[in-house]
Amino acid sequence: MRRVTFSRNYTLSLSRTCQCYCKYCAFATHRAHIYPPEEVERRLDEALRRNSKELLVLTGERPEVNGEVAARLRAWGHEDFTSYVAWACERALERGLLPHTNVGVLDRGDLLRLRETTASQGLMLESIAERLMDTVHAGSPTKHPARRLEMIDAAGELRIPFTSGILVGIGETKAERFQSLQALAATHERHGHLQEVILQNYVPHPRYYGREVADIADSAAQARWAGESADTGCGASRPGRESSGGAGDEPVEGDLPAHLACAAASAISATSRP
Repeated sequence: MRRVTFSRNYTLSLSRTCQCYCKYCAFATHRAHIYPPEEVERRLDEALRRNSKELLVLTGERPEVNGEVAARLRAWGHEDFTSYVAWACERALERGLLPHTNVGVLDRGDLLRLRETTASQGLMLESIAERLMDTVHAGSPTKHPARRLEMIDAAGELRIPFTSGILVGIGETKAERFQSLQALAATHERHGHLQEVILQNYVPHPRYYGREVADIADSAAQARWAGESADTGCGASRPGRESSGGAGDEPVEGDLPAHLACAAASAISATSRP
């Protein structure tokens, strides 16, 4: 008999303002968006009412590049956005919630600041493919894989429990998916800090691409991910975390989930430390 456990999680989208211009993103805005302190407190209280144990602080990257956001932060007594994130995490800890932050690329100083108030941190590698900087990541310099791997490595050196992962279907090849997972395996081998690797399949958002395109992508991905039995043939179960669909420009073979599951299992189990 297998026992499945879970921890109830609450997501706080503290700010959706972002300095990046990723072509597939339906989360970010370049207008001023940030929750004021009273709204943060209200949402944390709501998380408690829902019996949540963990808090995911999800934000755009460096929202203070927006002048209005920067002015609001100063009015609330914060020199920068990292200070405000740390404040929100402190309020979460006071309520018994374990904060996990995913706020974009940070330097070592900011990683250390957040280490004091978080249970873990995260940053998606997304893809090792530098050529995507000329397409879907154009205008988003911190999406360069070298910048992201530098932060993931720095988190390991600072002994911060960390979550990362890849995006599937943003223009990468199958070989590049494997290379991305191998890069994550390598940093985990060096530091032993990756607690989770996410395989996130991209879905065209109806707001940008139209309802019909999104429905077609969703149907195709649901069929692909649910197609075969849960046994992938590599000694690992099919990954349990997925979004609601996904289709990229590249035709994907029917056994892609098995390949991704095998690669993910190798990325972690082959490098796990006692």
